[in-house]
Amino acid sequence: MSRATLPKFGNPPVVEVALSISFEPLERFRSAHAGRLWDRIRDQFPATEDQPELPAAIEEAGAPALPPRLELMDRPRIRTWFQNSDGTQLLQIQHNRIAYNWKRGTGSQPYPSYEAVEGRFRELLPVWMDFVGRENLGKIVTTQAEVTYVNHIREPHSSIGRVVTLWQGPDGRAFLPPAEDVRFASRYAITDDAKQMIGRLSAELQPAYLTSDRSELLNLNLIARGKPRSPDVDGAIAFLRLGHEWIVRGFAEITTPEMHAKWNRTQ
Repeated sequence: MSRATLPKFGNPPVVEVALSISFEPLERFRSAHAGRLWDRIRDQFPATEDQPELPAAIEEAGAPALPPRLELMDRPRIRTWFQNSDGTQLLQIQHNRIAYNWKRGTGSQPYPSYEAVEGRFRELLPVWMDFVGRENLGKIVTTQAEVTYVNHIREPHSSIGRVVTLWQGPDGRAFLPPAEDVRFASRYAITDDAKQMIGRLSAELQPAYLTSDRSELLNLNLIARGKPRSPDVDGAIAFLRLGHEWIVRGFAEITTPEMHAKWNRTQ
């Protein structure tokens, strides 16, 4: 299936998309460098915030994502958020990762498309690469690429059987009533043309509540994570595109035709 024939939805339930590239640690990177970077992008991202470092998870064949290795550090590591004025764009930087998030925000902004999110990420990557070079921080050697889609499905917790194909509740003859809520996590190997595993697609569903009015919803996260096609940024972008394809196909396969009609599936 080519990208042109991927499933398409006119009104998908996606509320956040994150694109992330991990690389070999830049050992000379300090919090002061984050401040210098902000001087370059403050007009686009006027708000900043410090967060704990995100650990790197590496996908390998035959096992779940490997936990981060224990590192003895002589200083704490931080992750810096750079956020735009309406909260719909977030750039994240730490000594071994760069990430860009699109968020739906408080309004009713439509999902702009994967191509638009990736395009914005590719606009920001040269700024980061140039900064790393000018500050003599090292060389970017990519180790992992990751695409995350967060979907808020506005359905009651007990309606999971109408939402996803991976769950079938008891029939009318069963002793148990329909479950009040269900949560699950499933993993699928992502393979290349030679059928070699290069990453994983993870699907996680759990019940949640809308903050504004406490109404029920189902939170469906899809994460594609794996090895870049080559250790440069272009190789990481190539995996991001592959990961997006797996997410779109997987989303269409694990959700039901009833939901597809609700989300205006056009292809």
